Amino acid sequence: CARWQKWGHIARDCNTNHDTCATCGHVHRKENCDSFKTSYCVECDVNDHSSNDPHCPTYLAKCAELDAKHPENCMPYF
Repeated sequence: CARWQKWGHIARDCNTNHDTCATCGHVHRKENCDSFKTSYCVECDVNDHSSNDPHCPTYLAKCAELDAKHPENCMPYF
């Protein structure tokens, strides 16, 4: 969910009443963030990377789950 930074639903179906910043994890939209040197991943609950980091362990695990369900994702593209 791009609104709450959690897996399992999309922003359209989100029941939370606030936005969560993908960079610092505070209650505001990423566009309004002034904590550019602060990183926090909401899903991992750690401050060594942000929620939108492509190297996030949770993100990589979710990608691997999807690839396992859809083997065609692993096929070379050329």
